[in-house]
Amino acid sequence: MASDLVNEFNDRSTAKSSPGAALDEQPRIYMPNYNSSALSFRHILKTGDVTTYPKEMDEENQTVDWKKDDEFNRTMTKLKDNVTEAVVNDPEMQKLLEKDQWTQEDRVSWEEKLGEKVSQEVDKIPALDTYRLTLDEGIETRLDGLQEELTNAEKDISDDPVMKTIWKKPGFTNADVSYLETRSTEIYKEHPHLDNYIKTGGDPNTLQEELNKVNQTLDDDPDLRALNEAHDKKYGKDSEWSDEDAEEYNTLRKQKYEEAVARSPALSKFLKEETKHDPGLAETDPAHLNKVSDDMKNGTHKVTVKCEELALIKGAVMQDVEDGVLPKKSDTDDVTGNKKYAANYYYVADHSNSDPDNPKPGGHAYVVSPVTGNVFETTADPSEGQSTYRKATDPKHGFKDTVAGKPAVYVDKDGDKSIYGGADSSGDQDIIKAREEAIERGEFDKLNTLGFGEDDKSTQKQSYQKLYKQDSYRERKQELLQKLDASRYSFYARDKDKPYARTDFQSAAGEATEKESVITTFDKNGQETGAILASDLEGKKVLIQDIRDESGQSTGKLNIGVLDTKENFTIDAEQMGSVPNKIYEGATPAVKPEAPQVKAPAPENPSNQFLEM
Repeated sequence: MASDLVNEFNDRSTAKSSPGAALDEQPRIYMPNYNSSALSFRHILKTGDVTTYPKEMDEENQTVDWKKDDEFNRTMTKLKDNVTEAVVNDPEMQKLLEKDQWTQEDRVSWEEKLGEKVSQEVDKIPALDTYRLTLDEGIETRLDGLQEELTNAEKDISDDPVMKTIWKKPGFTNADVSYLETRSTEIYKEHPHLDNYIKTGGDPNTLQEELNKVNQTLDDDPDLRALNEAHDKKYGKDSEWSDEDAEEYNTLRKQKYEEAVARSPALSKFLKEETKHDPGLAETDPAHLNKVSDDMKNGTHKVTVKCEELALIKGAVMQDVEDGVLPKKSDTDDVTGNKKYAANYYYVADHSNSDPDNPKPGGHAYVVSPVTGNVFETTADPSEGQSTYRKATDPKHGFKDTVAGKPAVYVDKDGDKSIYGGADSSGDQDIIKAREEAIERGEFDKLNTLGFGEDDKSTQKQSYQKLYKQDSYRERKQELLQKLDASRYSFYARDKDKPYARTDFQSAAGEATEKESVITTFDKNGQETGAILASDLEGKKVLIQDIRDESGQSTGKLNIGVLDTKENFTIDAEQMGSVPNKIYEGATPAVKPEAPQVKAPAPENPSNQFLEM
């Protein structure tokens, strides 16, 4: 299965597997995704080599000169000293250091606090406090930000009390016109990007006109319309796009968008001027990390600081500090289960981070602990209260699983979730098993021949969706059980031995649907009183209850509860239009059990009972 590209990658890398050493002592651990790998920070600190990608992707690799007398190395030393001092002055971390042995909970507490302190100190360095893209990245995102400023400015103008009075007049005086023009300009200048543009003599109204033209150009573009029509004709108008078709469309759309923007003098000028003032934009990527020195010394933002740079810098500081304050790992630690030792953290760049709300893997670099298997999201911004440390929601998921290629759902202190690991896995259990067996035998060199192929990419999105939904379902079930047990409902599922707080709809193929579920309610005699449908319509979580009369017949009315706003109202079923048809299409409710397992009194007023989830 090993490709020529992989073999070439192996030959040119300076970080070879170390025979006889444990998994968490390996300088390089080959990952199954995009022929990349995980590098130990001790190897990086020793050699400065950060070769994670094959030669054909060499522009994404980094190098570091740790011996160079420059601002970068002086800053790294300062960061290590500051974090060490912060550890010494933290009472909770000192209590941990006083313990002879650490449990898993102790270890997690240590990692969480250490990661936060490193992020806080790095955030104090002007050159490192802003996540920065290159000038040619994210043009549409930047113009979306422009549109937001224009919209907000227009609202501020329309809300101005004096201007409201003037607009109500049947005619304007010269003073009125002067006020309208002056005040409008003042309001536009209250928005930073527009202010920068106005200083160059630009007109904000022209920007809005040009943005409208760009969007209209895309709507009218024959090539894009042809792709849309071909998809709709082949798969149906409301069907999802395959990864291949979506990539083709988005690539063409990006090209058309940039061409349309380039034809607009106003937008081109805006983007050019914005780069002079926007700390989130930079000129070049620092393939040699020491290039950040000039920004550190001058307080500028000329090189990018993205996930690769932040993971390298924060991970290196974390490793350096931990090696200085914790003992080395001993053989007895594995025997006793003691977690108090300096971990050999890993820099992982395997294109495997995903937002659960839009579960499509994307390229990403982050830090992983081999002790807990937990993740340090080094792009998190502590100044905005974002959490660096992410814990695997599955307590059994560890570092071996990450290396084997298993993706996992992680959660931060605020309950926000992300998926890391196994970007191309697509559920190929044979490869995962083979990698697990190689790891168990200590045959780490074999990992470079056990990777997921190019053919698996088309199904990776489905794998992430399935993974996240399964994880969410387990948590959701527990939340429902806890909250609903306190109510006067009884709940059933198809599996009578394991009653859930929901009953899934089944598709025509007999498979449970993902978004829609029926929660059936019964009175104290075990008679059905109504069916509540938990759903997600137009981005809002809602509960739809079929209101029934005393005989159990539907009244033709639905009780609607909008969870987002806690709004509750009753409407006629026909007012829902096509929504019920969409929900029930090709689905049949699960069979009601012969007798309820738990009898409970019915709600006093089922038609107005709002079930809060």
